[in-house]
Amino acid sequence: TRFSGEIQTDFLISDLTAARQVMDVITTGLLFEREEADAELQGLLIDLILGPNSISSIRSKRENRAYYIQNLFKIEDRFTLQGGARLDYNSDFGSIINPKVSSSYIISPTDTKIRAGWGKGFRAPSIQEIRFPFFGNPNLDPERSTSYEIGLDQWFFSRETTLSATYFYISIKDLIQAGPAGIDNIGKATSKGVELETSLKPFESLRLRVNYTYFKAEDSATGEELPFRSKNKWYLNLLYLLTPAFTFNIDINIVSSQAIPVDFIALDGSTLSGRSPGYTRVDLTASY
Repeated sequence: TRFSGEIQTDFLISDLTAARQVMDVITTGLLFEREEADAELQGLLIDLILGPNSISSIRSKRENRAYYIQNLFKIEDRFTLQGGARLDYNSDFGSIINPKVSSSYIISPTDTKIRAGWGKGFRAPSIQEIRFPFFGNPNLDPERSTSYEIGLDQWFFSRETTLSATYFYISIKDLIQAGPAGIDNIGKATSKGVELETSLKPFESLRLRVNYTYFKAEDSATGEELPFRSKNKWYLNLLYLLTPAFTFNIDINIVSSQAIPVDFIALDGSTLSGRSPGYTRVDLTASY
């Protein structure tokens, strides 16, 4: 069971008006989360490990309080600077501060946006990762990450067509990873990649968006590929307005294969070993 609540307040320091082309907004907030787990597990796997008619239970609770502040500074539509910090207090892992800053600038003659960002992150292991019988690890440490990204957006034809490219790099310490021996922290891991996207509107009634992401994640100590992560992902969205009231939408997701740390038995009875196959999913939606 999870309970959460949040309160947020914006303070407008300066407004973006015709007379004053500067906007400055300070945002502050408080977030509260409480997790409780109270479950009894039984079944064939429990019986095989502990004996017939065995029952194993999970009983745990955790609270997290976060305080954050952010400042958004903007000059016209050309320059944006955003910075902030978040203080988390976790009842199991103590306090940690994570800063974040990002900025963008538009080159008016070519209608080109340059953007960049940097930030730190924190993820506490879930109750299941710590407490789940046989697979959980009560000695897990939280993950800590540092991320960087830089990107470029280019508009054409009165902004009806957009081309975007983003490079990102994430360094993670104490990554929580499942393996043959259970769940554990690995020393360091890195994730990096490139995201390319284009969106266009060839007709008033037709909108098309195509996205491709190349993602490489590996254990920094061994150089091995991290499991459950696809290197290549494609996404295609087509939105067609047949009439102002009738909309037809197609979503296509293409995902490449993933490394897996242990063997699995698939639903059709086959054994997956080393890699799980990629797949394609198509979603069709019509609304009136």
